[in-house]
Amino acid sequence: VAAGVGVLASPWVHVVHRRLPTLHAMAQSLVQWAGLLDVPAAVVAGVRGDRRLGAATAGLAAAGTAGALWINGGHRRPQRAAGETVSVAHFNLLYINERLGRDVPYLRRTDADGLTFCELTPRHLRTLEASALAADYPYRVENPGPYATGTALWSRFPLRAVEGPQLEHHTVAAEIDAGPVGPLRVVVIHTRSPLHHVGKWVDDLAELAAEPVPGDRPAVIIGDFNAAWGHPGFRRIARSGWRDAHRELARGLTNSWPTDRRWAPSFVRLDHALVNAQAEVVDAVDVDVPGSDHRGLVVSLRRARSATA
Repeated sequence: VAAGVGVLASPWVHVVHRRLPTLHAMAQSLVQWAGLLDVPAAVVAGVRGDRRLGAATAGLAAAGTAGALWINGGHRRPQRAAGETVSVAHFNLLYINERLGRDVPYLRRTDADGLTFCELTPRHLRTLEASALAADYPYRVENPGPYATGTALWSRFPLRAVEGPQLEHHTVAAEIDAGPVGPLRVVVIHTRSPLHHVGKWVDDLAELAAEPVPGDRPAVIIGDFNAAWGHPGFRRIARSGWRDAHRELARGLTNSWPTDRRWAPSFVRLDHALVNAQAEVVDAVDVDVPGSDHRGLVVSLRRARSATA
């Protein structure tokens, strides 16, 4: 019961800047599962007939359910609107991925208007450029790098590179002439991991929260945030004017990491698409990325009605 209460409280417990323990960050990513921690206590309460313990487990189950609903977000259903939307896909390729070469056709099946990549190494880039995928996306901004630092944006529409947020890993930002949606700003990010660089991760999230939100055109920040809704730094980004596409469609409880461990099923969403007020989320779906430890995502957007009025 104490463990469950601790996990539920962790998103609201702020630790001194740059001293956020890694275990605290991990607890914050488990909020949607806090109610499950009462199961062993509930079994003991039932066997022993302990009413006080039973009441405590019931309270924790109720609080855990409320936490899960909070993370899940709104209740709006996806809206099909062919001909007036633009789709952007994101793939964390995993810098040690050895399957990318033979599985590039899988990425092509998303049929998205724009492809974004993180953990893009020079070797990955050579593989992608030599594939049939390259012919479909002639407009590109690429910033490959060693290990997990590289990012890129490929587009079917003309684009122009612009300045984006300055994170520890490479960032790519561009204005895309996105057909029916009009000008669309796309920012591709990858924050540092709190498992190894807590202070730099905190700085990355703070930089994204301070990023100016375009008010005259649709915009999306997409990538691996290494953060979930239970992390205060991620919620600050949302409060600064960005909205999470999955939560807009009541899909906040879907998970994107990890996908490469048989002993640990995916339990948290670290990969997000955040949109501004000028963009309306039509759909958001998850896709497998062969050889990676993350699921990819494809978000479909259209210009918000208020922006076209």
